[in-house]
Amino acid sequence: MKTILWGLLCALSARSVAQIIRPSALQPMHAVAYNQQFADIFSCKINPAALGTLRHFQAGAYVEKKYLLQGLRQYSIIAAAPTAAGGWSFSMDYSGLASYRQWESSLAWGRKLGKLSIGAQVDHAVQHAGSYGNKSWFSAGLSSIWQLSPVLSAGWQLFRLTGRLLSGTEGERPAYGYSAGLGLQIAPGLLLETRLIKNEGQASSVLAGIHYKADERLVTSCLLDLTDTRPSMRVKWLSGNFQLGVTGSYHPLLGFSPGVLLIVPGVKKGGL
Repeated sequence: MKTILWGLLCALSARSVAQIIRPSALQPMHAVAYNQQFADIFSCKINPAALGTLRHFQAGAYVEKKYLLQGLRQYSIIAAAPTAAGGWSFSMDYSGLASYRQWESSLAWGRKLGKLSIGAQVDHAVQHAGSYGNKSWFSAGLSSIWQLSPVLSAGWQLFRLTGRLLSGTEGERPAYGYSAGLGLQIAPGLLLETRLIKNEGQASSVLAGIHYKADERLVTSCLLDLTDTRPSMRVKWLSGNFQLGVTGSYHPLLGFSPGVLLIVPGVKKGGL
């Protein structure tokens, strides 16, 4: 039943507005984007400008089993490295089931300019929706993060600003969207963060989270989607040269979604 409901939701999302394609959300929403001390490699999936604080090569992998169904897994892999021109990352994501699935590859860049970090991203996505066949497109986005004070950061991201359809129905395009966020570090090991996410033709969603760093080895996060009261959590700890983590989120209609993540070589203090 959950598989049927998920398929219906995806199909309705994909076809709800004529000539607009609605890609699935493929970014791990448990990451922190608006604080350097709590950020990790997955932060650039939320805001590419976070790559401006990248200090060393990192790689990560994330797997989520949506609603405890074997056929509804999301896979994400990412690698990033600093250069003289800023930090760069390349990521690949897959999500879905036989009747509805999506692949996406992304190249992102971020550079720190004093208290301002800027970022950009180019994506190539392929969406398969049952009898509708495959649709593929290129899109691009821009972002920034401001360090307003030692404890306060804010930023925004514009995504799928331009969408060139490579295959599919003539006149279709991917839906554009934007997000904005604010991070406030109220204590050395305690961060409050909130994000607003808006996709074209859909209601806005607001995500609020609290993140606690017990020491340099353990970070816990609790988040709540205020729009439809969906809670989620993440626990991440340093083990040797790796960071390991578990995640979980709950949908009132579809159920529980567990996940695991791996980051190497881990987060260093003062940036990614």
